[in-house]
Amino acid sequence: MAVNSSFLHFIILQILSILVAIFAESWLPDKAPMTLAANAFSFLGFLVFSYALLSGVASAMAIYRVASWYDNAMTIMKRRQANTISSD
Repeated sequence: MAVNSSFLHFIILQILSILVAIFAESWLPDKAPMTLAANAFSFLGFLVFSYALLSGVASAMAIYRVASWYDNAMTIMKRRQANTISSD
């Protein structure tokens, strides 16, 4: 369940980051002076984007954790099968 929520969180952040970028592109004129609102909006966009990148790294680590669980389970299953075959 943690892996699913990690991916959902990552996807929502990516969508939010894209929406902030689209809104900033349409709201801020090309050659407008940087006002306080524009600086705050740029900071917010960068913050969301950076958080989305870090969330992607966390999602990758969640996949790695699940892969290690699967590897351990397969190792245990192969050992049990080997013990069963050698016992017969």
